[in-house]
Amino acid sequence: ACSSWGRKTKMLICLHCQHETKIYNRICTWCGKFFSIQDLPECLIKKKRLTLVATVPETYTIADLAKLDVTYKIIAGYEFLGAVPEKFCMMISGKTGSMKSYFALQFAHDISQERKTCYMCAEETPTSPSFLKKIRDLRLESTPILFYNKAEAEIESISEYIQTNKIANFILDSASHARINPEEIKIIKNAISGIFVFILHATKDEKYKGSSQYAHDADIVIHAKKGIARTTKNRFSLTEQEYPIFARIEKQNVPDNDNKGEATLSESTSDSACQST
Repeated sequence: ACSSWGRKTKMLICLHCQHETKIYNRICTWCGKFFSIQDLPECLIKKKRLTLVATVPETYTIADLAKLDVTYKIIAGYEFLGAVPEKFCMMISGKTGSMKSYFALQFAHDISQERKTCYMCAEETPTSPSFLKKIRDLRLESTPILFYNKAEAEIESISEYIQTNKIANFILDSASHARINPEEIKIIKNAISGIFVFILHATKDEKYKGSSQYAHDADIVIHAKKGIARTTKNRFSLTEQEYPIFARIEKQNVPDNDNKGEATLSESTSDSACQST
């Protein structure tokens, strides 16, 4: 929108209703849309009038926003996230052995009880010994999760898979290994009607690998360290909330789990399992 409201000009048009005028206004007097009056060349208005409507920025009034109904709820077992909407995006980061894949798999199982959920395995195949160990440790033998086995996949094929199979929740393990960039993360996020979770690897100094845009686009950011998941960003609740990843697993099923709930993989666990988390 132009800031020179009330100033006469040669030709203006409302990008919403295509009403022509010669005076700048904050609101179109014909359709009532805010900031839709644009100063465009007369030749462009005449030749491309029919295509202008597609470029209208969507605007809202306070009354419009008050009518929107968004439901928030607590996910059972994940109270540390606070009340969340039906659709949101969560990023999980952590170093090798931090148990981030364990947390993502456990979370995927729990949300799959209500809506169709897919877990994309970009690092391990679902039939690998290390991945099967996670399923046994978490007691997920009867999980309804769909497992999408792709080391690397074009973003088009991922979107097509989501649409074809009517996937509501999608977990990507991991964006780092699948070479999914922030712009492609947005595409998957928009394709999902429910919860989108993606994992990023972290460096030795606990910083995640890749652009800061990953965390910026996520509604919730969780950092996993020594078997503890901690929120470092949460648009719906307080940050710095902690969750012991093996809280619901009996002690005998967890290798080397100490009294503080900080779990590490035992020496008998394969190297591939360590690298996958």
